[in-house]
Formats: sequence, structure tokens, C-alpha cells
Amino acid sequence: MSVYTCVHFQTYNTDNQTPDSAGSATAFWTGEKTRSDIVGLNQHAILGNCSSAKGNELKSMLKDAIDSGRKYIISSLQYDNDMIS
Repeated sequence: MSVYTCVHFQTYNTDNQTPDSAGSATAFWTGEKTRSDIVGLNQHAILGNCSSAKGNELKSMLKDAIDSGRKYIISSLQYDNDMIS
């Protein structure tokens, strides 16, 4: 028996109410919010300071799946109100 789960979520950056794609992607793939313009690092990483990345890396759900032998199917749908008559 297959079980499907549908989830709707909204993300914000830790330093900005209007999320950017970098912070949104990080929140989606890791489950943790981060700063604007930061990808794959937690909120303690500083933009433009490469040495701040060490120790602030986040593990993505795909990496977790690979490491544990699980499989994921990821599907995305963009909902556009203008397309509805």
C-alpha cells in the first residue's frame, strides 16, 4: 500500500520577511531557515565570509535519503491564480 502526503508550506528568511530563492531552497531541502542569499548553510553563516561556512553546513533530505538507503520522489507544482478563469 502506498501512502502519499501533500504538504503546503511557506518560508521566510531569518533576516527578512520576503524570502529569496536561496533561503527558500535551503528551508525546503533541509528543513531549516537561513539568511537571504545563503544556500545550504544555517543562519550563523555570514554572506561573503567563506570561513564562516565551516561548521554551519546543513544536511539535505536527499543526502539523508542516500545515506540511509531510502528513496524519494519529489514533485513540484506552481499554482497561478491568473490561469484560472
